[in-house]
Amino acid sequence: MQVSRDDRDGHVGRVRTAFGQSFDVSPGYLNTASIGIPPLFVADAVVQAVGRWRTGSDRSNAFDADVMAARKAWASLIGVAPEKVAIGASVSQLVGLVAASVPDRRIGASRSPRSSPPSLYRV
Repeated sequence: MQVSRDDRDGHVGRVRTAFGQSFDVSPGYLNTASIGIPPLFVADAVVQAVGRWRTGSDRSNAFDADVMAARKAWASLIGVAPEKVAIGASVSQLVGLVAASVPDRRIGASRSPRSSPPSLYRV
């Protein structure tokens, strides 16, 4: 791991390089298993996106290239064509589509006695 200095936006901190990426994290940080630390380019992209969101200057189609890249990456991991990978705003949105398209004898919704949200099960 390489440690260097960084001076972005007047911030001078210790930048660590690992796995081909740079991270703005102090030496000795050990909590990556529960929180994780984004690489600098990811943190910078999030700051820019929040700035556009805050000012109302973003458009949904501005994310098309990133969404397509994510679909291609996931598709390559699971061995399917990118157009077979669904993208949605929430898990419930996508599970609802799947549940609605499968005959009732195969998948049903039920309420678990221990929890109020519906859970899916296969019969």
